[in-house]
Amino acid sequence: MKSFLFVVNGIIVFQIFSGNSVQARTNAHVTANHSLSMFIWSNELAPIISTNEPYSKVSEIENYQGIVVDVLKDFMRNESLSLEIHLSSRNRGERDLYNNAFDFSILAPDWVRSPENLIFSQPIYTHREYLYALKPFESDKLEESIKNKRICTRFGYKFYSVQHFFDQQIAKRIDSREEAGAFDMLLRDRCDFVLTNEFVADAIIEKNQLSQIVYRSDFAVDEVDFTFAFHPSKQAYRDTLDTHIRRLHDSGELSAFIVKHRNRIATDGLVLSD
Repeated sequence: MKSFLFVVNGIIVFQIFSGNSVQARTNAHVTANHSLSMFIWSNELAPIISTNEPYSKVSEIENYQGIVVDVLKDFMRNESLSLEIHLSSRNRGERDLYNNAFDFSILAPDWVRSPENLIFSQPIYTHREYLYALKPFESDKLEESIKNKRICTRFGYKFYSVQHFFDQQIAKRIDSREEAGAFDMLLRDRCDFVLTNEFVADAIIEKNQLSQIVYRSDFAVDEVDFTFAFHPSKQAYRDTLDTHIRRLHDSGELSAFIVKHRNRIATDGLVLSD
């Protein structure tokens, strides 16, 4: 049995245990009482943990770790479950989840079009995005801070809390292919802020010894709880997983998972260019 890793935008999300390689399918169905199907998309999921592997190799990387696999591995074993992982576009995967073509995915209620048509698990951890700058922030209000400013972001990411400021040209968005590239542009005065999540930012700042020159906003630009979204027909699985997540939380294991991977990301290759 082989072990495959799925990585989204350089982020280790889930390690797949299967006899077959990962394939993109649109007609995924539970094939037995003890099999679940899950979709992950490839261009919008906010980070769980980073990797230094090239993004082009994500469907073939083996033997990696992630917070999600730590959360689910005992659950899958205890329930004698197998798992099918499918790559899908965000919109197609969400549509297929509504139609019961997939059983679940990693989604937050705020991210989906019809949250009332899905059921959500207990939170795994809270994902936060901040602004980073080369001087202290003068305001604790988002609009005042970013008015007429250039904000470097990761290409392909959606930032729901600030999108209307970009649309109204209150602030200018400048995209980079990598978060490290965004910090490079900040240091070269090509933007006023970097907008990214605390996991990746902390790793880049520590790896490149920027803690004395980079400031983080006191306020989170966006904050969302990472949850699993299930089709309502799979409520029994959701309820059992909730019990498992609560046990991990109460025992301190969930916090240990997050700390473990936060420490590991700090050793990965998020190095700025010369």
